[in-house]
Amino acid sequence: MASTPTRAVNLTRQLVAILAVLPLAMGTVRTGQLICTLHLQPSPASQTYTVRLAYRHGQRPRVTVTGPPLILHPGAAALPHVYAGDELCLYYPGQWNDGMWLAATVVPWTAEWLLHYELWLVTGTWSGGGETHLSPRAGIRQGATPLPPRTRDPAAALQHDQSAVELAAYGATPEVMGDHRR
Repeated sequence: MASTPTRAVNLTRQLVAILAVLPLAMGTVRTGQLICTLHLQPSPASQTYTVRLAYRHGQRPRVTVTGPPLILHPGAAALPHVYAGDELCLYYPGQWNDGMWLAATVVPWTAEWLLHYELWLVTGTWSGGGETHLSPRAGIRQGATPLPPRTRDPAAALQHDQSAVELAAYGATPEVMGDHRR
């Protein structure tokens, strides 16, 4: 059965939705690309991180932490769950598409990644699940406990997505975000 293609959410609407969730975020949409600077504090006990989100339709959102610098656990040779350039790995391939709201997916997933990063700094064990990555630095395999097989399916993972709950924690409602599943 052929799948129905999703309609990409307009980049300006993406930025407005991010600003509705994080009013102190700053961003622009120019030449078909959304670039946004966010300040995220994954928990009340966490520090605040400055994050750069760059997104262009047809490409994956690229998220990097610009401050403070991400440091390594003393026993680690590389950061866990990052791509080249320390771009955060936030979801499985195919789990995100341009018909989804960044504010309801990538932004809370980034906060969650940062929380797991802080736990990793203390324990040395990545608790965020996911697949093991080949480190962009020196070809080192990064450890992670794979999610159970039933949650590796992107469709199943999306069914269990708690984006609405996470948005409510930020004070956003579905009315603010609009319904992107029409």
